[in-house]
Amino acid sequence: MKRKISVLLGLFGLSAIALFGYYRWQNRLPVAQPEDIAAFIEKDRLAEGDQLILDSLRVFLQEEKADAAEALFARHHFRFRRIFHYLMRRTLYAIYTGDEVPETTAWRPIANWLATQFAGQFQEPMYFSELAFYDRLTPSEQVYKLSLEIFYQQGQQSLLSDTAGAANAYRQSLRLSRHIGDRRREVDNLLKLKYLAYVGGDYTVAVRLARATLEKAQAYGYRYREVWARHALGSALFFLGEYAEAARHLKQGLALAHRLQDELAISNILERLSIAARRMGDFQTALSSLDEAMQLARKNNSQYDILIGYINYGLLYRGMGDYDRAMRYYQKAYDLAGKLNSPENVALSLLDMGYLHRVLGQFNRARAKLLQALDIYIGLKDAYRIATTLKNIGDLHFEEQADSVALIYYRRALNELRNAVPEDQQKAANRIEGEIRLGIGNYFLRQGEWRRAVQEFQRMRDVFKQKGYMAGVIQATLRLADSYAQMGDPKSPIGWYDEAIELAEKMQDPELLYNAYYSRGRFHMNQQNEALAEQDYLAAIRIIEHTRRRLSTDPKMSYFATVQDVYDDMIRLQLRRGRVEDAFAYSERARARALYDLLQPSGTDTAAPPAFESDIDFRALLAASGNGIQVVEYKLTRDGMIIFVLDERKIQAFHVPIPGDSLRANIAAFLQSIGAQDPDAFRESVRKRPKATFSRSVLLGRRLFQILVEPVRTALRTDRVLYIIPDDILMYLPFSALSLPESTVDAPRFWLHETVLAYAPSVSVLWRQFKQRMRQNGSAEPPRLLAVGNPTGDLKGAEAEVRQIAALFQDAEVLIGEQSSEARFRDRVDKRYDVLHLATHATANQDNAWGSYLLLGPRSSRSPVYRSADTPSVDLGDDVLTVDEIMELDFRNVQLVTLSACETGGGRIYRGEGVFGLTQAFIRGGVPTIVTSLWKQDDKYTRFLMVRFYQNWQAGEPFARALRQAQLTLIDTMLADPIVQYPYPFAWAGFIVVGSYR
Repeated sequence: MKRKISVLLGLFGLSAIALFGYYRWQNRLPVAQPEDIAAFIEKDRLAEGDQLILDSLRVFLQEEKADAAEALFARHHFRFRRIFHYLMRRTLYAIYTGDEVPETTAWRPIANWLATQFAGQFQEPMYFSELAFYDRLTPSEQVYKLSLEIFYQQGQQSLLSDTAGAANAYRQSLRLSRHIGDRRREVDNLLKLKYLAYVGGDYTVAVRLARATLEKAQAYGYRYREVWARHALGSALFFLGEYAEAARHLKQGLALAHRLQDELAISNILERLSIAARRMGDFQTALSSLDEAMQLARKNNSQYDILIGYINYGLLYRGMGDYDRAMRYYQKAYDLAGKLNSPENVALSLLDMGYLHRVLGQFNRARAKLLQALDIYIGLKDAYRIATTLKNIGDLHFEEQADSVALIYYRRALNELRNAVPEDQQKAANRIEGEIRLGIGNYFLRQGEWRRAVQEFQRMRDVFKQKGYMAGVIQATLRLADSYAQMGDPKSPIGWYDEAIELAEKMQDPELLYNAYYSRGRFHMNQQNEALAEQDYLAAIRIIEHTRRRLSTDPKMSYFATVQDVYDDMIRLQLRRGRVEDAFAYSERARARALYDLLQPSGTDTAAPPAFESDIDFRALLAASGNGIQVVEYKLTRDGMIIFVLDERKIQAFHVPIPGDSLRANIAAFLQSIGAQDPDAFRESVRKRPKATFSRSVLLGRRLFQILVEPVRTALRTDRVLYIIPDDILMYLPFSALSLPESTVDAPRFWLHETVLAYAPSVSVLWRQFKQRMRQNGSAEPPRLLAVGNPTGDLKGAEAEVRQIAALFQDAEVLIGEQSSEARFRDRVDKRYDVLHLATHATANQDNAWGSYLLLGPRSSRSPVYRSADTPSVDLGDDVLTVDEIMELDFRNVQLVTLSACETGGGRIYRGEGVFGLTQAFIRGGVPTIVTSLWKQDDKYTRFLMVRFYQNWQAGEPFARALRQAQLTLIDTMLADPIVQYPYPFAWAGFIVVGSYR
């Protein structure tokens, strides 16, 4: 027994010794061989430029030229950081080998001098600490130091090609740096390991390593690395959805980078800060950060940074809803990527453009861009981007209701990730995989396969949560809530909605937070819980308006157009609760907000505009009109059309359950029938089939009257001026041309025969115009006219028109042809004129709000017919008067502007904002009344209408009645003409009065 015990004890002892030896072997410190160290030092050379700078400094110091040395340091201080560490490595190697070389005696004094400069100019004493560290190294520690430098260099060389090998090299270098107390290299290695975790998609580990890096960099006074540690921490926090903390670290890093004059860090931090700020809805910070980064890129002529800047501008403007500008920047990125022969960025630009076309509903364009991107990524064998593109194509088919095709693309994307993404990139691929599976879940949801949808959303929520991708967690949580809601579960969805809102609040992501509140509100509405629905809708609206305040005018309009659904639902909710005035208040709150903001005094806060300035303003407006008006405001929603009728007694609301597509089809057909969309085809139709052409317009006009007017006709008074406040496609509709029910081809009668019509963008804006008219003191003097006609020399009818009109005024100035230059017009506007009449060419740009313009003067005839937003908008000598330029002019003394040109009332329709173009620019300039056109007019009819309009006004008729009487006269004239026979609305209905009717 004793012998057995002795044997067992002996075996145990041997095992312990073996295990201890194995542990020591496993944890032995890695040491480079002398030949490896020698080879490393042989390759460790300064770049040619750095060597020249070092040689110059050495000469200046030897010749005791202190000023020259300090000036050299000031110009190249960033390079001297590399040079300092190079000198210390060379000195250490000389001590390690015992070989004195001629330069050795000079290296250490130069390093001492550099340490003094860094401490003095940049308050960085760390370089003195580095000198002390090198001085206290023992011979064995010198070997460790040289070895860790070799490992660090190996990591650098493998960083892009072999991430696993790079990570191993950095860990070896980190072990040695900690063993010998090399605090600088410890920080460097931690930062590199953080980067590898970050690119591998392990953001939680990346954050932990970034925090450790920052803590140690601060403790050591390693300010250069503190900058990059804050950049690294901000980047990792960003991907975890911690935007506020990410932005805080990025801003602190940016301030320090500016002090250190580290332009590379400044550029990188600005790019990341702009993205974090964009996600938080702080668009102004995002834009200013991108602007500064772009200035730096242009200063250094860094074409690649400019390219990345273009892409980030595109992402920013897309996030703001300014899709036109986003697309222009994507196009710039695409063009520059082609010049730089960068196929991966060509593909990325195409991918971004394809996504944006999909958002805009331009599915064919989206498909073309995405397929181009896919071909490039396949050629590059970039599995991650291939999967991303396939996922986007799947989303496109899903939105086109081609659900089965979408599912095929989603599954192809998953297979691409599974089969082709290397192991070290699997974590990064998790995010796109989750987004693909969300798409698959949406497919199941639409197919009514609730359980499978829930499984997908639950699984992806868990994946995103484990990964720390909080934006994905929120999206999956919302879809889970929607799934349970569609399953008819009255309880489960609330918990999921609440969690999504809580997470979105924490992230401070306005888009996600808006969607969360709005989704929960719709659930409450479906559950008939109107009070809770109203709370959530209001929360969503407040988020919209808070975000909106940060935007300049142009992005405001685009952004506002993307978030109108919640206003529509709030309006319907108020009507269900019997609150007609509140419903109308939200209708006003949802329209023409950008124009309303432009009319405010400078410095006015319009973040939360009054809910229409309800009773006070409307009653004041009625009083100002002598109770001579009524207002009909149209609001198109998902489930039909709401029509508000306002007079001094009350506000009434009428619901017309017509699908939006059906209404748009009817309006498009009517506009086509009267020649508003294709004048040339219309003229040809009149020539060949005059009666049939007119008959079709009467029939379609009666149908639209039945839809738009008949539901409210009993509430309307024919003795009032009726203001139309249109919405969406109704902006282009001439209501006066709608046929009355009794109208026939042989006895045509239009709404014009029954009612005096005028138009306004919103009641709030109309009230501003009425107040402007009241501020214009009446004068006993006859009105003064400034008339511009035929500035380009090809509008002889316009020239005759202005001469006839001028003859009606006692005091008139006429600018014809070359006299009507932009410079002369600007000079004359400064004088006091009551009426401006502009008979010239005009272009209403339906793609870009700021691209509409009037042509003035001979040089404008050489201008492009279409001016994009990239064309400089302010050029005082080009004879092209743009929207931007009009808005800067002062028209407060002008009572009336008549735009007797083609389609001056047109522009781009922004959902909620309405049409924005030339008319709105003159409203901004202070004009209370504008007569404008909806389509391209014929010269002879325009002259007839304009002359009689002014005659009627001079006889004492208000503007709206004067125009109506001119149009009725033209109708009678056309009916009496045996050749014309029919009063085609094309000839007379295109001109409308916008603003104060008198």
